[in-house]
Amino acid sequence: KVRPLEKYPVDLYYLVDVSASMHRHIERLNSVGFELSQKMENISIDLQLGFGSYVDKTVSPYISIHPKRIHNQCSDYELDCMPPHGFIHVLSLTDKISEFRSVINKQKISGNIDTPEGGFDAMLQAVVCQSHIGWRKEAKRLLLMMTDQTSHLALDSKLAGIVIPNDGKCHLKENVYIKANSMEYPSLGQL
Repeated sequence: KVRPLEKYPVDLYYLVDVSASMHRHIERLNSVGFELSQKMENISIDLQLGFGSYVDKTVSPYISIHPKRIHNQCSDYELDCMPPHGFIHVLSLTDKISEFRSVINKQKISGNIDTPEGGFDAMLQAVVCQSHIGWRKEAKRLLLMMTDQTSHLALDSKLAGIVIPNDGKCHLKENVYIKANSMEYPSLGQL
């Protein structure tokens, strides 16, 4: 019988689609995230959690550029939401579960207008921006993506006139992905 080491370090990064259609799911994230972290502690007593949010590229045709909706993409849901964004790294990996829960409780939704989301942009940044996220070399790295939609694929950005291939590098400035509107979505091969 083979059993995993109890003290084997685990880094679990939650990557969450915060588009308006997810508003009910985000409300449940706090309890689900806490329950999952408790179950993970049965596997490893050296668990760290982190959190990042994403929506999509912040140009048309992915978001509404109508003056009434530009700052509140969630007006169809009668919700007040944060501006759309490609990816925001919200919380670096930490062993403080209470800090994780506090960040989740404060999370607001955002919005966009097309069905696929920018999940692969966010996923690539969460993986390659190792020092920002706080991935440990010796840890088992898990990335949990929470969404209700598919993700845009490479070449989908051409609809917005974005033709520069994704370079696969970290482009976070103050924890915000700054190349979302100038580089293509990554390819599956890059991921």
